[in-house]
Amino acid sequence: MTSREQQPRLPVEPIFNLLDSTNRRAIGDKLRRYRATGIPIYRADYWCCKLGLHPWMVYGDAYFQDLWEGKTDV
Repeated sequence: MTSREQQPRLPVEPIFNLLDSTNRRAIGDKLRRYRATGIPIYRADYWCCKLGLHPWMVYGDAYFQDLWEGKTDV
């Protein structure tokens, strides 16, 4: 598995924008810290699944880009 520092990062805004007002208050603070650096791909997967969505539904092909380019170990 890839270490946290080496994980590809994605913008957090697509996840943040999916939150309704209740969830934005409840988990928004946990996601805000990723605004400057991006969210690690495995954390993005976690939060997308918590919202009932596959990460591809949120990020499209960008979610798999590093995997296709051989930049992650699975």
